[in-house]
Amino acid sequence: MNVNFVSEMTAFNRWVKSNSLSATSRLLWFQMFLYWNEVGFPDWLQVDIVRLMGIVQVNSKNTVIRARDDLVRAGLLISKRGKNKEPNKYQFVLFSGQNSRSSFFDRETGNETGYQTGSDPGG
Repeated sequence: MNVNFVSEMTAFNRWVKSNSLSATSRLLWFQMFLYWNEVGFPDWLQVDIVRLMGIVQVNSKNTVIRARDDLVRAGLLISKRGKNKEPNKYQFVLFSGQNSRSSFFDRETGNETGYQTGSDPGG
């Protein structure tokens, strides 16, 4: 996936200034985005809860799950439950370009048109 790292980081920073999101949710987004960059921006990022706990340095699974769910509810992240004890898969909803937040809204009516997701070769 072609992602403009600096543009996305800047857009997220602008977005959080006018939207309510907990500090843990913000940190989780940043840390997951950095990890996504490290692994080359695959369509789906597969990562387990224990790793997420480590990257945001919390000891509670519930805290990470709550932060992740906040990102999903805010429309910043798509979460797909892992199969057969595999970790969940995540897809970022970008602020520009492919898979962007603007792709999910009708610009004339402002209504949500639904989520568009990248290819998922693993099912």
